Amino acid sequence: MRRGGPKTRAPRTAKTHPASPFAEGWGSFHFSTAQLKTIQEAITLVVFCVFSIFYLKEDLRWNYLVGFALMISAVFFVFKKW
Repeated sequence: MRRGGPKTRAPRTAKTHPASPFAEGWGSFHFSTAQLKTIQEAITLVVFCVFSIFYLKEDLRWNYLVGFALMISAVFFVFKKW
C-alpha cells in the first residue's frame, strides 16, 4: 500500500494533441528550432512596427529601418541551405 505523496499517473485529460489539425505537418517536424525562433521574432517585429506607427503614432526613423534590414538578412542566413 502506498502512503501519501503526489499521484504518479497523469489524469486522462493530459493527453497530447496538436494545437490544430493543420499543425501536424509543420512545427518542429518541418523547421529547426532556430528557424522557428527566427519566424517568431520576424512576425513580432512586423506586428510591433505596425502597432507603433498606427496606434502609438511614432515615426519610423532610419535607424529602425537599418535594424529591420539587418534582421531580414539574419532570416536569410538562418533559412539558407549551405
